[in-house]
Amino acid sequence: MNRVLIAAGLFGAGVLGLSRVSLGHGGTYRGPEDLVPPNAGNPGGGTPGPSLGGPVTPGPVPGTPSTPGPGSSGGPSGPSTPPGGGSAGPTGWGGVTLGPPLDKWQLWWEFNRDRFLNLKERIHTPVVVTGSDIFPGEGSHRGRTVDTLRPSTDQIQRMVVPLLLETLKGERNRELLDSSMIALAKIGGEESYVEAIAPFLKDNNTTLVETAAVSLGILAHPGALAILKDLALDTQAGRERMGRHEVPPRVRSFAVYGLGLLANAVADANVRQDVASTLLKLVKEERSSAKDVRVGATICLGLFDDPDQDRSISAMLELFENRRQDELVRAHVPVAVAKALNLRGAPAPLVAKCVEKFSKAIDDKAEKKDRVKESCVLAVGLLPHPGSTHYGEVVRQLERTLQEAPAQTQDFAAIALGFAGGDDAVKSLRRWLVKGKTLVRPWVGLSLGVLAYRDRTSKRIEKIKDLEGIVEDLTNSMKGEKNPEHASAYALALGLAGEPSAHEAIAKRMTGIDDDESRGYFGLGLGLLGDPQAREILLDEVREARRRPLLLQQAAIGLGLLSDPNAVPVLVKQLKEEETVYAQAAVATALGYVGDQRSLRPLIDMARDGSLSPISRGLAIAALGRVADKEPFPWNSKISSMVNYRALTMTLIGSNGGTGILDIL
Repeated sequence: MNRVLIAAGLFGAGVLGLSRVSLGHGGTYRGPEDLVPPNAGNPGGGTPGPSLGGPVTPGPVPGTPSTPGPGSSGGPSGPSTPPGGGSAGPTGWGGVTLGPPLDKWQLWWEFNRDRFLNLKERIHTPVVVTGSDIFPGEGSHRGRTVDTLRPSTDQIQRMVVPLLLETLKGERNRELLDSSMIALAKIGGEESYVEAIAPFLKDNNTTLVETAAVSLGILAHPGALAILKDLALDTQAGRERMGRHEVPPRVRSFAVYGLGLLANAVADANVRQDVASTLLKLVKEERSSAKDVRVGATICLGLFDDPDQDRSISAMLELFENRRQDELVRAHVPVAVAKALNLRGAPAPLVAKCVEKFSKAIDDKAEKKDRVKESCVLAVGLLPHPGSTHYGEVVRQLERTLQEAPAQTQDFAAIALGFAGGDDAVKSLRRWLVKGKTLVRPWVGLSLGVLAYRDRTSKRIEKIKDLEGIVEDLTNSMKGEKNPEHASAYALALGLAGEPSAHEAIAKRMTGIDDDESRGYFGLGLGLLGDPQAREILLDEVREARRRPLLLQQAAIGLGLLSDPNAVPVLVKQLKEEETVYAQAAVATALGYVGDQRSLRPLIDMARDGSLSPISRGLAIAALGRVADKEPFPWNSKISSMVNYRALTMTLIGSNGGTGILDIL
């Protein structure tokens, strides 16, 4: 399930209760229609940007799959630029508020959780499997030690790849084609996969075209470089490859993200330099009314190490300093710069220059753009380390921001302190956990967990001095907090802190939590502790949560974090027993997160079962893509990590029937 939908469900929609469930772009649920703030991609209001690929067509009837007719998979996607509107949050037709507020801590967590969970490493820990017969025909594991449950290359090539290639050749249903392209790209490694995906660039359905473009990037094969460049730059070759008079802006944006992903994955300096030149050209010269292409190019410049790094950093800083430039493009510069500097280990004077520049923008009353200030706050937290000369300056800056800035900027300042780390940040956050405003305290608690996690997993010799104090403060906050949503933030933070002694307090408080999303985060906190005592608790949660997807997913992930091999058999059994598309979707999605080689056969059987709906089969394929993924982390976690999701365009996070890059499974 995609991060945005998870977060949306946290505030009452729930996956099983969504008014529309449709797949698109590799297995994405379509949730609340407007998660994007008004004027995203069009901050000045007024007329929306152009339609990308054709007229907007109505979405599918609620609860039904969108099945195309011969030669087409349905109508093209909607516009990339939403209409003007109010400023209070996501709105739909007539100004009715839809979807969750964007200032919830859960939203930040869902965009940033992957590297904290590190699920693949935990799930593939060597185990002993006894009495298992859920992988028939592939050899018995009964009573013997298995070095790892990671799917082997042979299993993936023999079992998964043929299914995906057959689907791409023989199916016309959009859900199945979307999911198969993304899944094949996650497996990667073969130039022949480029040839299997590229023909969909000429499809009549723009959604499939967009999926093909980003899949070529996820594939991470240099053979896709020329295609992605032609699409991103809207060259004659790109238009001919699509069979159109122009490459639609949405397709160009997905190709841009594809270029960033490709450059992130390859070691070839020439490829990375070529991609950087292309992205810089788009950042400097792109003049289309849609902001998506330039925003995507800016974000992607922070995903890889440009061999000529000075030109990239200089170009982005020059753009940032020009306040006549678009707010959304400028807003993504600080984090992109910080990420790029961290990739190489930049010289201290350059880091200090960036800290000074972004700190000045935070305080500058002449800087009127909130999205820009928010991003500067996130960036300054990424730039220092406790031993650097500008560390103290950063902590003081973030403390001032916590005290004086608007709500969302305060929230991001709390998180940034967690990334800055060190004893000064610990002291500041512990003070704010007690005296901070009610709504910011969960962010402060989560940040303490982030700080403790980063500190205990870092290679630095000097560690923070008062981990016990952090655990004590978080435990007291969790025990005394009446709001379950806030209490679950403290439980999750305790899990991140990794102190096993917190198990009893989390488990006891969890018994009084009734709503699924908060209870799920308590379960996740238990899993993060790594305490074997949590296994029976979480296994019971998984068994009891069959029709409760938010709880099911988090409890299953919690079991995966414990390297418990029992999660997969339980989920496989549930998958076979469920009859509704919603329940099947929930279980298949959970299997995608925690599945191992034992989940391949049941997911393949589900994907091939023509009696099931395309949605169910597509989610099974999406889950297979996760299980067989060549990378340790989900591909779009590179983009979502510390991104300012408030400064978004429709191809970053989708709305109105469209899908963004961060919505894709």
